[in-house]
Amino acid sequence: MRFSPFFYRGMGCALLLAVISGCPAPAPERTNNQGGGSMVTVAAKILSDPADPPIGQFNADEWQVVADNLTTIAGMIGVPLPAEVAARDLSDEEAEVIVDFLQANGVANMSDLTALAQQVGSGEVELPQTLIDLAVAMGFHWV
Repeated sequence: MRFSPFFYRGMGCALLLAVISGCPAPAPERTNNQGGGSMVTVAAKILSDPADPPIGQFNADEWQVVADNLTTIAGMIGVPLPAEVAARDLSDEEAEVIVDFLQANGVANMSDLTALAQQVGSGEVELPQTLIDLAVAMGFHWV
């Protein structure tokens, strides 16, 4: 049986993650009560299409993982973070607002998110107040 190069890359990434992170501990309740999420599930989704990560597939728990590991994940997808931006824990409600907002606006991947950001910037789409408050709390002062 022959495997594609993508299989070997994926296995290599999984092995590297396992070595770096050690044996996985049970997921904390905070990131295991809205569909479940971990750095492994987030990385797997990002690596499924690194050129245009399918962020619309993230559930609320995975958005909490993204917030917990913002600098690392931003580097994985090639998004530079301004120096003043600081990661912060997302509540279950904040994470769910992110999921709902992205779904309501048809965001499937980073390209869609870029287009949505342009619509928000031009006033075509309004951000929920929860997302505005979250962005300001994290140091994004463009809102």
